[in-house]
Amino acid sequence: MKCLKCGRTIRQAKCPDCGFDYSRDSFLSVFSKKPSGQLSKPEDEGLLMAGLSAYEDRNYLKALDCFRDASAQGSSIAAFYLGRMYENGLGVDADINEAVSWYRNAAELKNSAAMTCLGNCYRYGRGVDKNADTARVWYEKAAEMDDYHAQFHLGELWEEGIGTEKNEKEALKWYKLAAEQNYSLAQDRTGAFYQVGKGVKTDYAEALKWYTKAAAQGDDLGALFIGILYEKGKGVEKDYTEALNWYRKAADRNNYLACFYIGRLYENGKGVDCDLKEAVKWYEQAAKLGYKAAARHIDRLRKSGKITDGEKKTNDRKK
Repeated sequence: MKCLKCGRTIRQAKCPDCGFDYSRDSFLSVFSKKPSGQLSKPEDEGLLMAGLSAYEDRNYLKALDCFRDASAQGSSIAAFYLGRMYENGLGVDADINEAVSWYRNAAELKNSAAMTCLGNCYRYGRGVDKNADTARVWYEKAAEMDDYHAQFHLGELWEEGIGTEKNEKEALKWYKLAAEQNYSLAQDRTGAFYQVGKGVKTDYAEALKWYTKAAAQGDDLGALFIGILYEKGKGVEKDYTEALNWYRKAADRNNYLACFYIGRLYENGKGVDCDLKEAVKWYEQAAKLGYKAAARHIDRLRKSGKITDGEKKTNDRKK
C-alpha cells in the first residue's frame, strides 16, 4: 500500500521515509468521534459495520460492496474507506483520481480523516495539481475537528515553510496540539523543539517529558532521543548505561541510529566493556537497516587490524 503521508509504497507498519505509523494510526481509531453525515437507520449502520469488518479481514471485494451501499446512504466513513481503497488498489485497480473523488465526498460530509487525506493529495500533487495553500485549507478544516494528523501536518507546513513563511512558534503550537492527543510523532517533534530551542527556549526537562510519552507508546524515536540525552548529559546526569538501555529499546524497534549508537558505545567502552566484535555486530545491523555510515565504521575497524571476522578483542575500559 502507499503511505498516506508521503506517498511511498510500503510493506510494513511504519513508513521508513516519513515515519507514518499504521499500527498507531489505525483507520478504525480515527473515528472515535462520530462524524456528521452518518447513517441513522440500524440496517444502514449494519452495512457500514459489515464493510469495516470485511476490510479488517482483507476481504476487500465484500468491503467495497458494503461501503458503496453505505456511502449511497450518506456514510462519510464509507466514502473515506472507498477513497483509501482506490488510492491503494485494495480490491480495485489503483485510481488516485477516483480516490480523490471519494475523499472529497467524505470531506464534504465533515469527515476529518478524509479532509486530512485530501490535504495530503494537494500537498504532494496526487490526483490533483500540487497546491500547498489548498492543502493547508483542508488541514485547517480537519484540525478544527481535533484531527491530530491534520494538526501534525500543519506543524510540518509551518516548520518547513511550505506554502508560507517558516514560523517555528506556529509549528510548535500545532505539534503540541497533536502531541496532547497522544500522537507519538508529534510528541517526538515537540520534544525536539524543546531540546534544540526551536520556537521556544531550550528546555531539556520538557523535551524529556515528551520523548518519554512517545517512548511509552513503543515509539522508537522517543527512546532514541532519551538515549541521546543520557549519553550527552543534557537535562539529566550523564549515564552511558542508561543511554544504552534506551538505545536498546529503540533498536528493538529497528531504529538504525540506535543500533549504530550501541555499536559506538561498545567500540569506545562506554557503559560496557570495550568489545569490538559486539560493536561490529551492531554496526552491521545498522547497515542492514539502511545506515550507510555504519558500513564505513566496519571497514575502518577491519582495515586498522583491530578486529577480523570471528575475532573478539576486549579491554577493561568502562564507563
